[in-house]
Amino acid sequence: MKCPECSQDISYLEDHPPVGTIFELSINEEGEPQYDEVGTGGDDEYKCPECGEVLFTNEEEAIKFLKT
Repeated sequence: MKCPECSQDISYLEDHPPVGTIFELSINEEGEPQYDEVGTGGDDEYKCPECGEVLFTNEEEAIKFLKT
């Protein structure tokens, strides 16, 4: 298949997961630091291995593209 951005032949996409988990830092009732997980750094990015452009941020769409 061809990358829609650079037109190079590709057979896979690079999956770049979110940077990491996001935490809230607060002080609890005992005066100690407390970390609460509130989410992740965003969606996975599926990039062309040739030009590095983000082609998809949805796994289902990335799989559909690779199956064509």
